[in-house]
Amino acid sequence: MPEQPGFSCSLVSPLTHLRFDSVTALVVHATTGELGILAGHTPTVASLSSESTVRATTPDAVRSFRIGASSFLKFDNGEAVILTSEFTEEA
Repeated sequence: MPEQPGFSCSLVSPLTHLRFDSVTALVVHATTGELGILAGHTPTVASLSSESTVRATTPDAVRSFRIGASSFLKFDNGEAVILTSEFTEEA
């Protein structure tokens, strides 16, 4: 079976770190509007809306996380990193 294209994604806060090795789509709420990231996306840095939701689609599931204030996304070289004050997984 051919390898599914994807990228890695990390959520990082002062207290915890979570990493996904194979994300096929990432949706965030930037301060300028909703932003979707797929493999091969142009390098991007964005300020994220406070208390918004991040959705990461993996081969197994769609996972949603509520992020805190002062959050940022950096996407480059097949890796997304979200820096935030805190995050919790939504049911």
